[in-house]
Amino acid sequence: MTEHETLTEHVDHETHIGSGEFGHSGSRAEPTPQSVAEQLNSLLVSADGAARRIVQEAEARARDQLAEADQRIRWMEAEAARLSSWSQQTEQMLHALSSAVGEFRRDVEAVPQRISEALNPLASHVPVLVRQMEELMGALTPPASNGNAPAHSVEAGWNEGWDQSGNGGY
Repeated sequence: MTEHETLTEHVDHETHIGSGEFGHSGSRAEPTPQSVAEQLNSLLVSADGAARRIVQEAEARARDQLAEADQRIRWMEAEAARLSSWSQQTEQMLHALSSAVGEFRRDVEAVPQRISEALNPLASHVPVLVRQMEELMGALTPPASNGNAPAHSVEAGWNEGWDQSGNGGY
C-alpha cells in the first residue's frame, strides 16, 4: 500500500466526509476545538510518519542506485584499463612485426645484389675458360697433312714396337 493510500484510509477512518461527524462514530455532537485539534494532530503525526518513510525509502533507493552506478563505473574503468593494456600490448607487437618486416624487405631487396656479387668472380672467369677450351679444341684437331705420307701402312707402323700383350716392347 502506498503512503498516499495509507493517509487517505486514515482520514476516511477518522473523519466521515459528508456527515459532519468528527471523533468517535455514533457521536452526533458538534466538534469541539479540542477534538478538532486532536484529529489534526493525529493526521499531522500520521502524515509526518508517512513523509519520513517516503523520504527514507527514496534515500534508500537513491543509495542503491548510487551504489549500482559506482559499481558500473568501477567496472567500466577496469574494462577501460584492460582494453588500454591490451591496446598497448598489440601496439608493441605491431611495432616489432613492422620492424621485422622492414628488415626482411631490406634482406630480400639485397638478394639480387648479393647474387651478382657472388657470381661476378665466376663470370669474369668464363671468358678465360671459353678461350682456353677453344685453344684446347684447336690443339686436339690434327694438323692438316702436307701430303708426304710414308709408304708403309698405318697398321704396320702402329704395331711396331708393341708386343702381343699390347704393351710397348722397347
